Amino acid sequence: IAWAVRFGVLLPILIVQLLLSFQSFYPKVEAMFSTVSVCCGAGTLVLLMKISHSPLVIHYHGMLLVLIVYGNVMTRVRFWHSFAWTAVVLLAYFFNIGGTVVPDSVGDYYLGLITIACLVGLLANYQIEYQSRLDFLHTLLLNSEKERLEKMGNELYKVAVIDSLTGLYNRRHFDESLATAWRDAYATRNPISLLFVDVDCFKRFNDTYGHQRGDQCLKVVADTLGRIERRPSDVVARYGGEEFVIILPGMAELKATDFAESVRNDIERLRIPHRASTVMDCVTVSIGVATITPGPNCKPNMIVREADTALYQAKEEGRNRVCLANKSQH
Repeated sequence: IAWAVRFGVLLPILIVQLLLSFQSFYPKVEAMFSTVSVCCGAGTLVLLMKISHSPLVIHYHGMLLVLIVYGNVMTRVRFWHSFAWTAVVLLAYFFNIGGTVVPDSVGDYYLGLITIACLVGLLANYQIEYQSRLDFLHTLLLNSEKERLEKMGNELYKVAVIDSLTGLYNRRHFDESLATAWRDAYATRNPISLLFVDVDCFKRFNDTYGHQRGDQCLKVVADTLGRIERRPSDVVARYGGEEFVIILPGMAELKATDFAESVRNDIERLRIPHRASTVMDCVTVSIGVATITPGPNCKPNMIVREADTALYQAKEEGRNRVCLANKSQH
């Protein structure tokens, strides 16, 4: 009977328990099976103690002692589940101890040891579960704090680099992006183009329609610039007032000029009324284009200066036009 129990009950349970220990995807299944397996193991030991007539049955008492500690400490069993099966095992052992072939003094000794093992095992199980819950709560708090800090960081980043009126990048981000694009262009020996976009006669627009309408006008122009089909590396920013800038890394002057012309046409097609304009009866823009292939003796402010000069030339020539800076390489 003992060998049948060992190989027919305990060994299969042990094999399944070992297999489940490698499957962290099913912790609830493992915990449930751990409870069942410990109950089965303890029940078979108590049964063998009851029916055995061998003096060696005393060793089963020690095995039950180890099993109780293992079931409470090493398995992922909830405290109340552990309390339930421990109480059942202890009661079964208490009522069957009289039928075992051991002296009364030895039986009382093991009954005391097993009772103490049950109490210590339950206490350890409670401490483990309590610490596990604390760790889980700490993890939740840390994740919540991390999400809050990330959200705050994103908001601060937006405040730092986003223009509050138009939603485009601000002057600070433009300066940083231009410096980065400049270094990349210098390293790869590729050209970099810059567009300076200015809303024509914008002061007259504010004087005629008011500053609120002026802000709405800038928002519409900014939305149009932001929606223009461009590459991920391009940067559109508000430079200040009614001026906008577009960084076009790796774009030669001819293509940059065509791109600027398409921008000018898109703004004109908006047909935003502007009866005070000296150009047309709608809002238009003037654009200065500069293209430079960075060299060792030039800095990013050169392309800004040249694009600004080209913009000034476009205004001098009548506005609502695109002008290209004279120099293209340094």
